[in-house]
Amino acid sequence: MIDFRKLVSLGCIAGFTLQAGAATVAWDAASDNTDGGDIVGGGTVVLAHNGGPEDATPFMVGDVDFVSGAISTLTSTHQGGVGGGDFLSASTGDANYDRLLTSVAYGAAANITVEGLSIGTDYVAQFFYNDQRLPDRNLLFHDGDAGNVASLSAAGGNNAGQYVLGYFTADATNQLFSVNGDWDGGVNADFTAAVVREVPEPASFTLIGLGGLALVGRRK
Repeated sequence: MIDFRKLVSLGCIAGFTLQAGAATVAWDAASDNTDGGDIVGGGTVVLAHNGGPEDATPFMVGDVDFVSGAISTLTSTHQGGVGGGDFLSASTGDANYDRLLTSVAYGAAANITVEGLSIGTDYVAQFFYNDQRLPDRNLLFHDGDAGNVASLSAAGGNNAGQYVLGYFTADATNQLFSVNGDWDGGVNADFTAAVVREVPEPASFTLIGLGGLALVGRRK
C-alpha cells in the first residue's frame, strides 16, 4: 500500500466545471490491478469515487470509502460481476476490490475537474480501469495536453485491468483531467474509479513512483 496524506475533492461528480487548471501531470507507468493494497491509502479521505450505480451502498477498500455514481458526461452506470464473460473472470481475493473493479460509468468522452486544490501544493491522482468483457480496449487520461497521456489496459497482466498514478503541482484551485477510450474514434469513455490526494512531504517520497520523483525534481 502507498502511504499518502490528504484527498482532495473530485468536483465534477456533482457537475463538471468548464474552466479548470491544467497543470502538467507526471504519469507513472500503468500497474496491473492485483488486490486492495493497490489503493492509495494512509491519509484523510476527502473524496473517492467509483462508477457503480448511485443507489449502491458506499463501501471501503483499504482505508478509502468509495461513493458510486455517474461522473461528468459518463452518465450511465452498471454493476457487473465475477465469472467467465463478466467484468472479472476471477476474484482478486478482496470482495470490495472486486466490487470496485466490476462497476462502471460510461458515456461520452469526459472532462473531470478536481476542485478545492491549494495552489503550489503537490497532489497525486489515481485512476483505475477494468473490463474483461472487452479486454482489447484501452482508456486514455490527459492533463489538457493531448500529448501527455496515460493509457490503461482493460485486460492488464492479471486479467483485472490497470491503474495509474499521476503527480502534479496545482497552479489553480482546480485541475482538469480528460478521459476517452481508444474505441469508437475516441468519442466515448468508461470510468471505473479515481482517488486524488495531497502528496506527502519530501521525506516520504521513497514511497512513491517515478512520476512523483520527477515532480519533486521540478519543484527544486
